[in-house]
Amino acid sequence: MMMWRKMTIKIQEQDLFQPIKDFYEKLGYVVEGEVKNCDVLIKMGQDFMAVELKADLNFKVVLQAVQRQKLFDLVYIAVPIQKIKQTTRTYKEKLHLLKRLGIGLLLVNSLTGEVACVQQPVPAERNRIMTANKKKKDKVIAEFEQRIIKNNIGGINHQKITTYYRQQCYQVAYLLRNKPQSAAELAKYGLDRQRITTILRGNFYGWFEKVKRGIYQLSPLGQEMVETEKEKIEILMKELLVDSANRQKTAKE
Repeated sequence: MMMWRKMTIKIQEQDLFQPIKDFYEKLGYVVEGEVKNCDVLIKMGQDFMAVELKADLNFKVVLQAVQRQKLFDLVYIAVPIQKIKQTTRTYKEKLHLLKRLGIGLLLVNSLTGEVACVQQPVPAERNRIMTANKKKKDKVIAEFEQRIIKNNIGGINHQKITTYYRQQCYQVAYLLRNKPQSAAELAKYGLDRQRITTILRGNFYGWFEKVKRGIYQLSPLGQEMVETEKEKIEILMKELLVDSANRQKTAKE
């Protein structure tokens, strides 16, 4: 007799990101994945809330959410609804714990894209803790605001994250594609000269080579990158040219 095993689909954290992004963007919010240590960061007017993605509702994700509360008043945990048995005592006890901690809970159906908010987060009196972590919070928000391309998927591991720093490296690489230049020459296109110097000297991705003092060119790796990341770079350069034109217009006024 042939035995049939019930097939189970393994749901990963990154599978939860798109349904959450769609859910909040329909409500008019701005959503970005993998901002510093936050799986998902959502902007509501001038306020922010963080969402931690997990394949299961376990102690580890609760600890992560508590860490996010040091930076943001509103914090959610999002897990696949397929992993939750809502009638069990264990689930109810976990829900009670989250309520005591002021952490919200989102149940996500990654197959249908549905998102259910079963518990709202509660802003707690954490002023002292949040004041102590203000610099960290400011860095997270700055990273969110400065990114031109918001295409990161929350919950991913061991994949390239398009940080604001990386976006600036793309721009510098593009400007060096035809000839070696100095930071001063590159700054004429609207980039910050000191930032350019830091990028070229640091050469974090190996895209640049020093020709002589103060002059840099693209490395073979950088030349390859400019070709493979052409679509992203076009968006970034268009934004840079618009910003530069606006600054010149403001200066004339």
